[in-house]
Amino acid sequence: MRNPTRPPEGTKCTYCSEPAVCHDHYIPRCLGGGDGENLVPSCDRCNWSKGRQEPWYWAGAALTSGLLG
Repeated sequence: MRNPTRPPEGTKCTYCSEPAVCHDHYIPRCLGGGDGENLVPSCDRCNWSKGRQEPWYWAGAALTSGLLG
């Protein structure tokens, strides 16, 4: 059985297109997001920096700080 927390080899991060090594809850579970279709491939850097933030709020801050783009 494959590890459900690791995306298939060659998958890119949803947020920055670097190689994905884990899955992120697009809508954090603490904000009502579930599993299944709410899980997106992510790199460690984006997953850890996004944390419990809503993706649209985090992406704006990440673009401003130079994390993305």
